[in-house]
This record gives sequence, C-alpha cells and structure tokens, in this order.
Amino acid sequence: MKLLLTTLIQIKTMKQKIKKLCELIDGELSHITNLISFKIGKASDLEERETQYYFDGFNDFNEIANGNPETINVAEIELIRYFMNESKYKDKCLNINEGGGPSEKANHLYIAIKYGAENIDELYDYIFISSELPISLD
Repeated sequence: MKLLLTTLIQIKTMKQKIKKLCELIDGELSHITNLISFKIGKASDLEERETQYYFDGFNDFNEIANGNPETINVAEIELIRYFMNESKYKDKCLNINEGGGPSEKANHLYIAIKYGAENIDELYDYIFISSELPISLD
C-alpha cells in the first residue's frame, strides 16, 4: 500500500512538472514575433543534437528538462502530445510522432526553434531562455 501511494505521488508530481513545462514553453514562444517552427525531442548528447539542428537551419536550441531515461521518455510523449494537439502554437510544431524515438537512453529534453529574421542582428533580438529552465523531472 505504501509503495502504491508513493507511486501515485510521483505520477502526480510528474504531471505537475510537465504542465509547468508546457506553460513555460508557451510563454517563451509567445515572445517570438516571427516564429516559423519548433521541434521538441530528447537526447543523451545535447551538443551533437544542437549541431544537427543548427546545420538544418534552426536558430535556437535549448535544454528544457533533464532526468532519468524512463522519465524523459514519458515527458517527451506528453509534451509533444500537448504541442501537437492543444497549444496555440500547434501549427508551428514540426513533431509528427508523439515521441518514443530511437534515443531510448536520453536524459535531456530540448526544444529547437526556427524563426525568421531580416538581418543577422535580428537573430539575437530574442533568445529562448527562462531562469526556470531546464527543470529536473526526477
């Protein structure tokens, strides 16, 4: 019985953290006036993944959460599900699956963002950063 109660508390805490993460990301995206698209994913090597996204033309890449691989897998699915179906930015979300990609040992969640700019100075007008990110999901 005690184990069941502990598990239920952990699930509730995780859901609260995911909800907060959705709110934080929605808030940050609202500040980008020329948002083109974004993608949420997971990685074990953030530097390698960041390089891939910059090579693909994304302007910004940020870690949004970290935790153990099991927690990250669940959070990725929930976040992508929210941003594909409920967020006011769902038309900008490039994810086509609700998570569960090949990086099963990933311990980081990230967001890659692409936004338009007239000149190089505009690329630095907005940097996706919140003092509350990344959050720990453990």
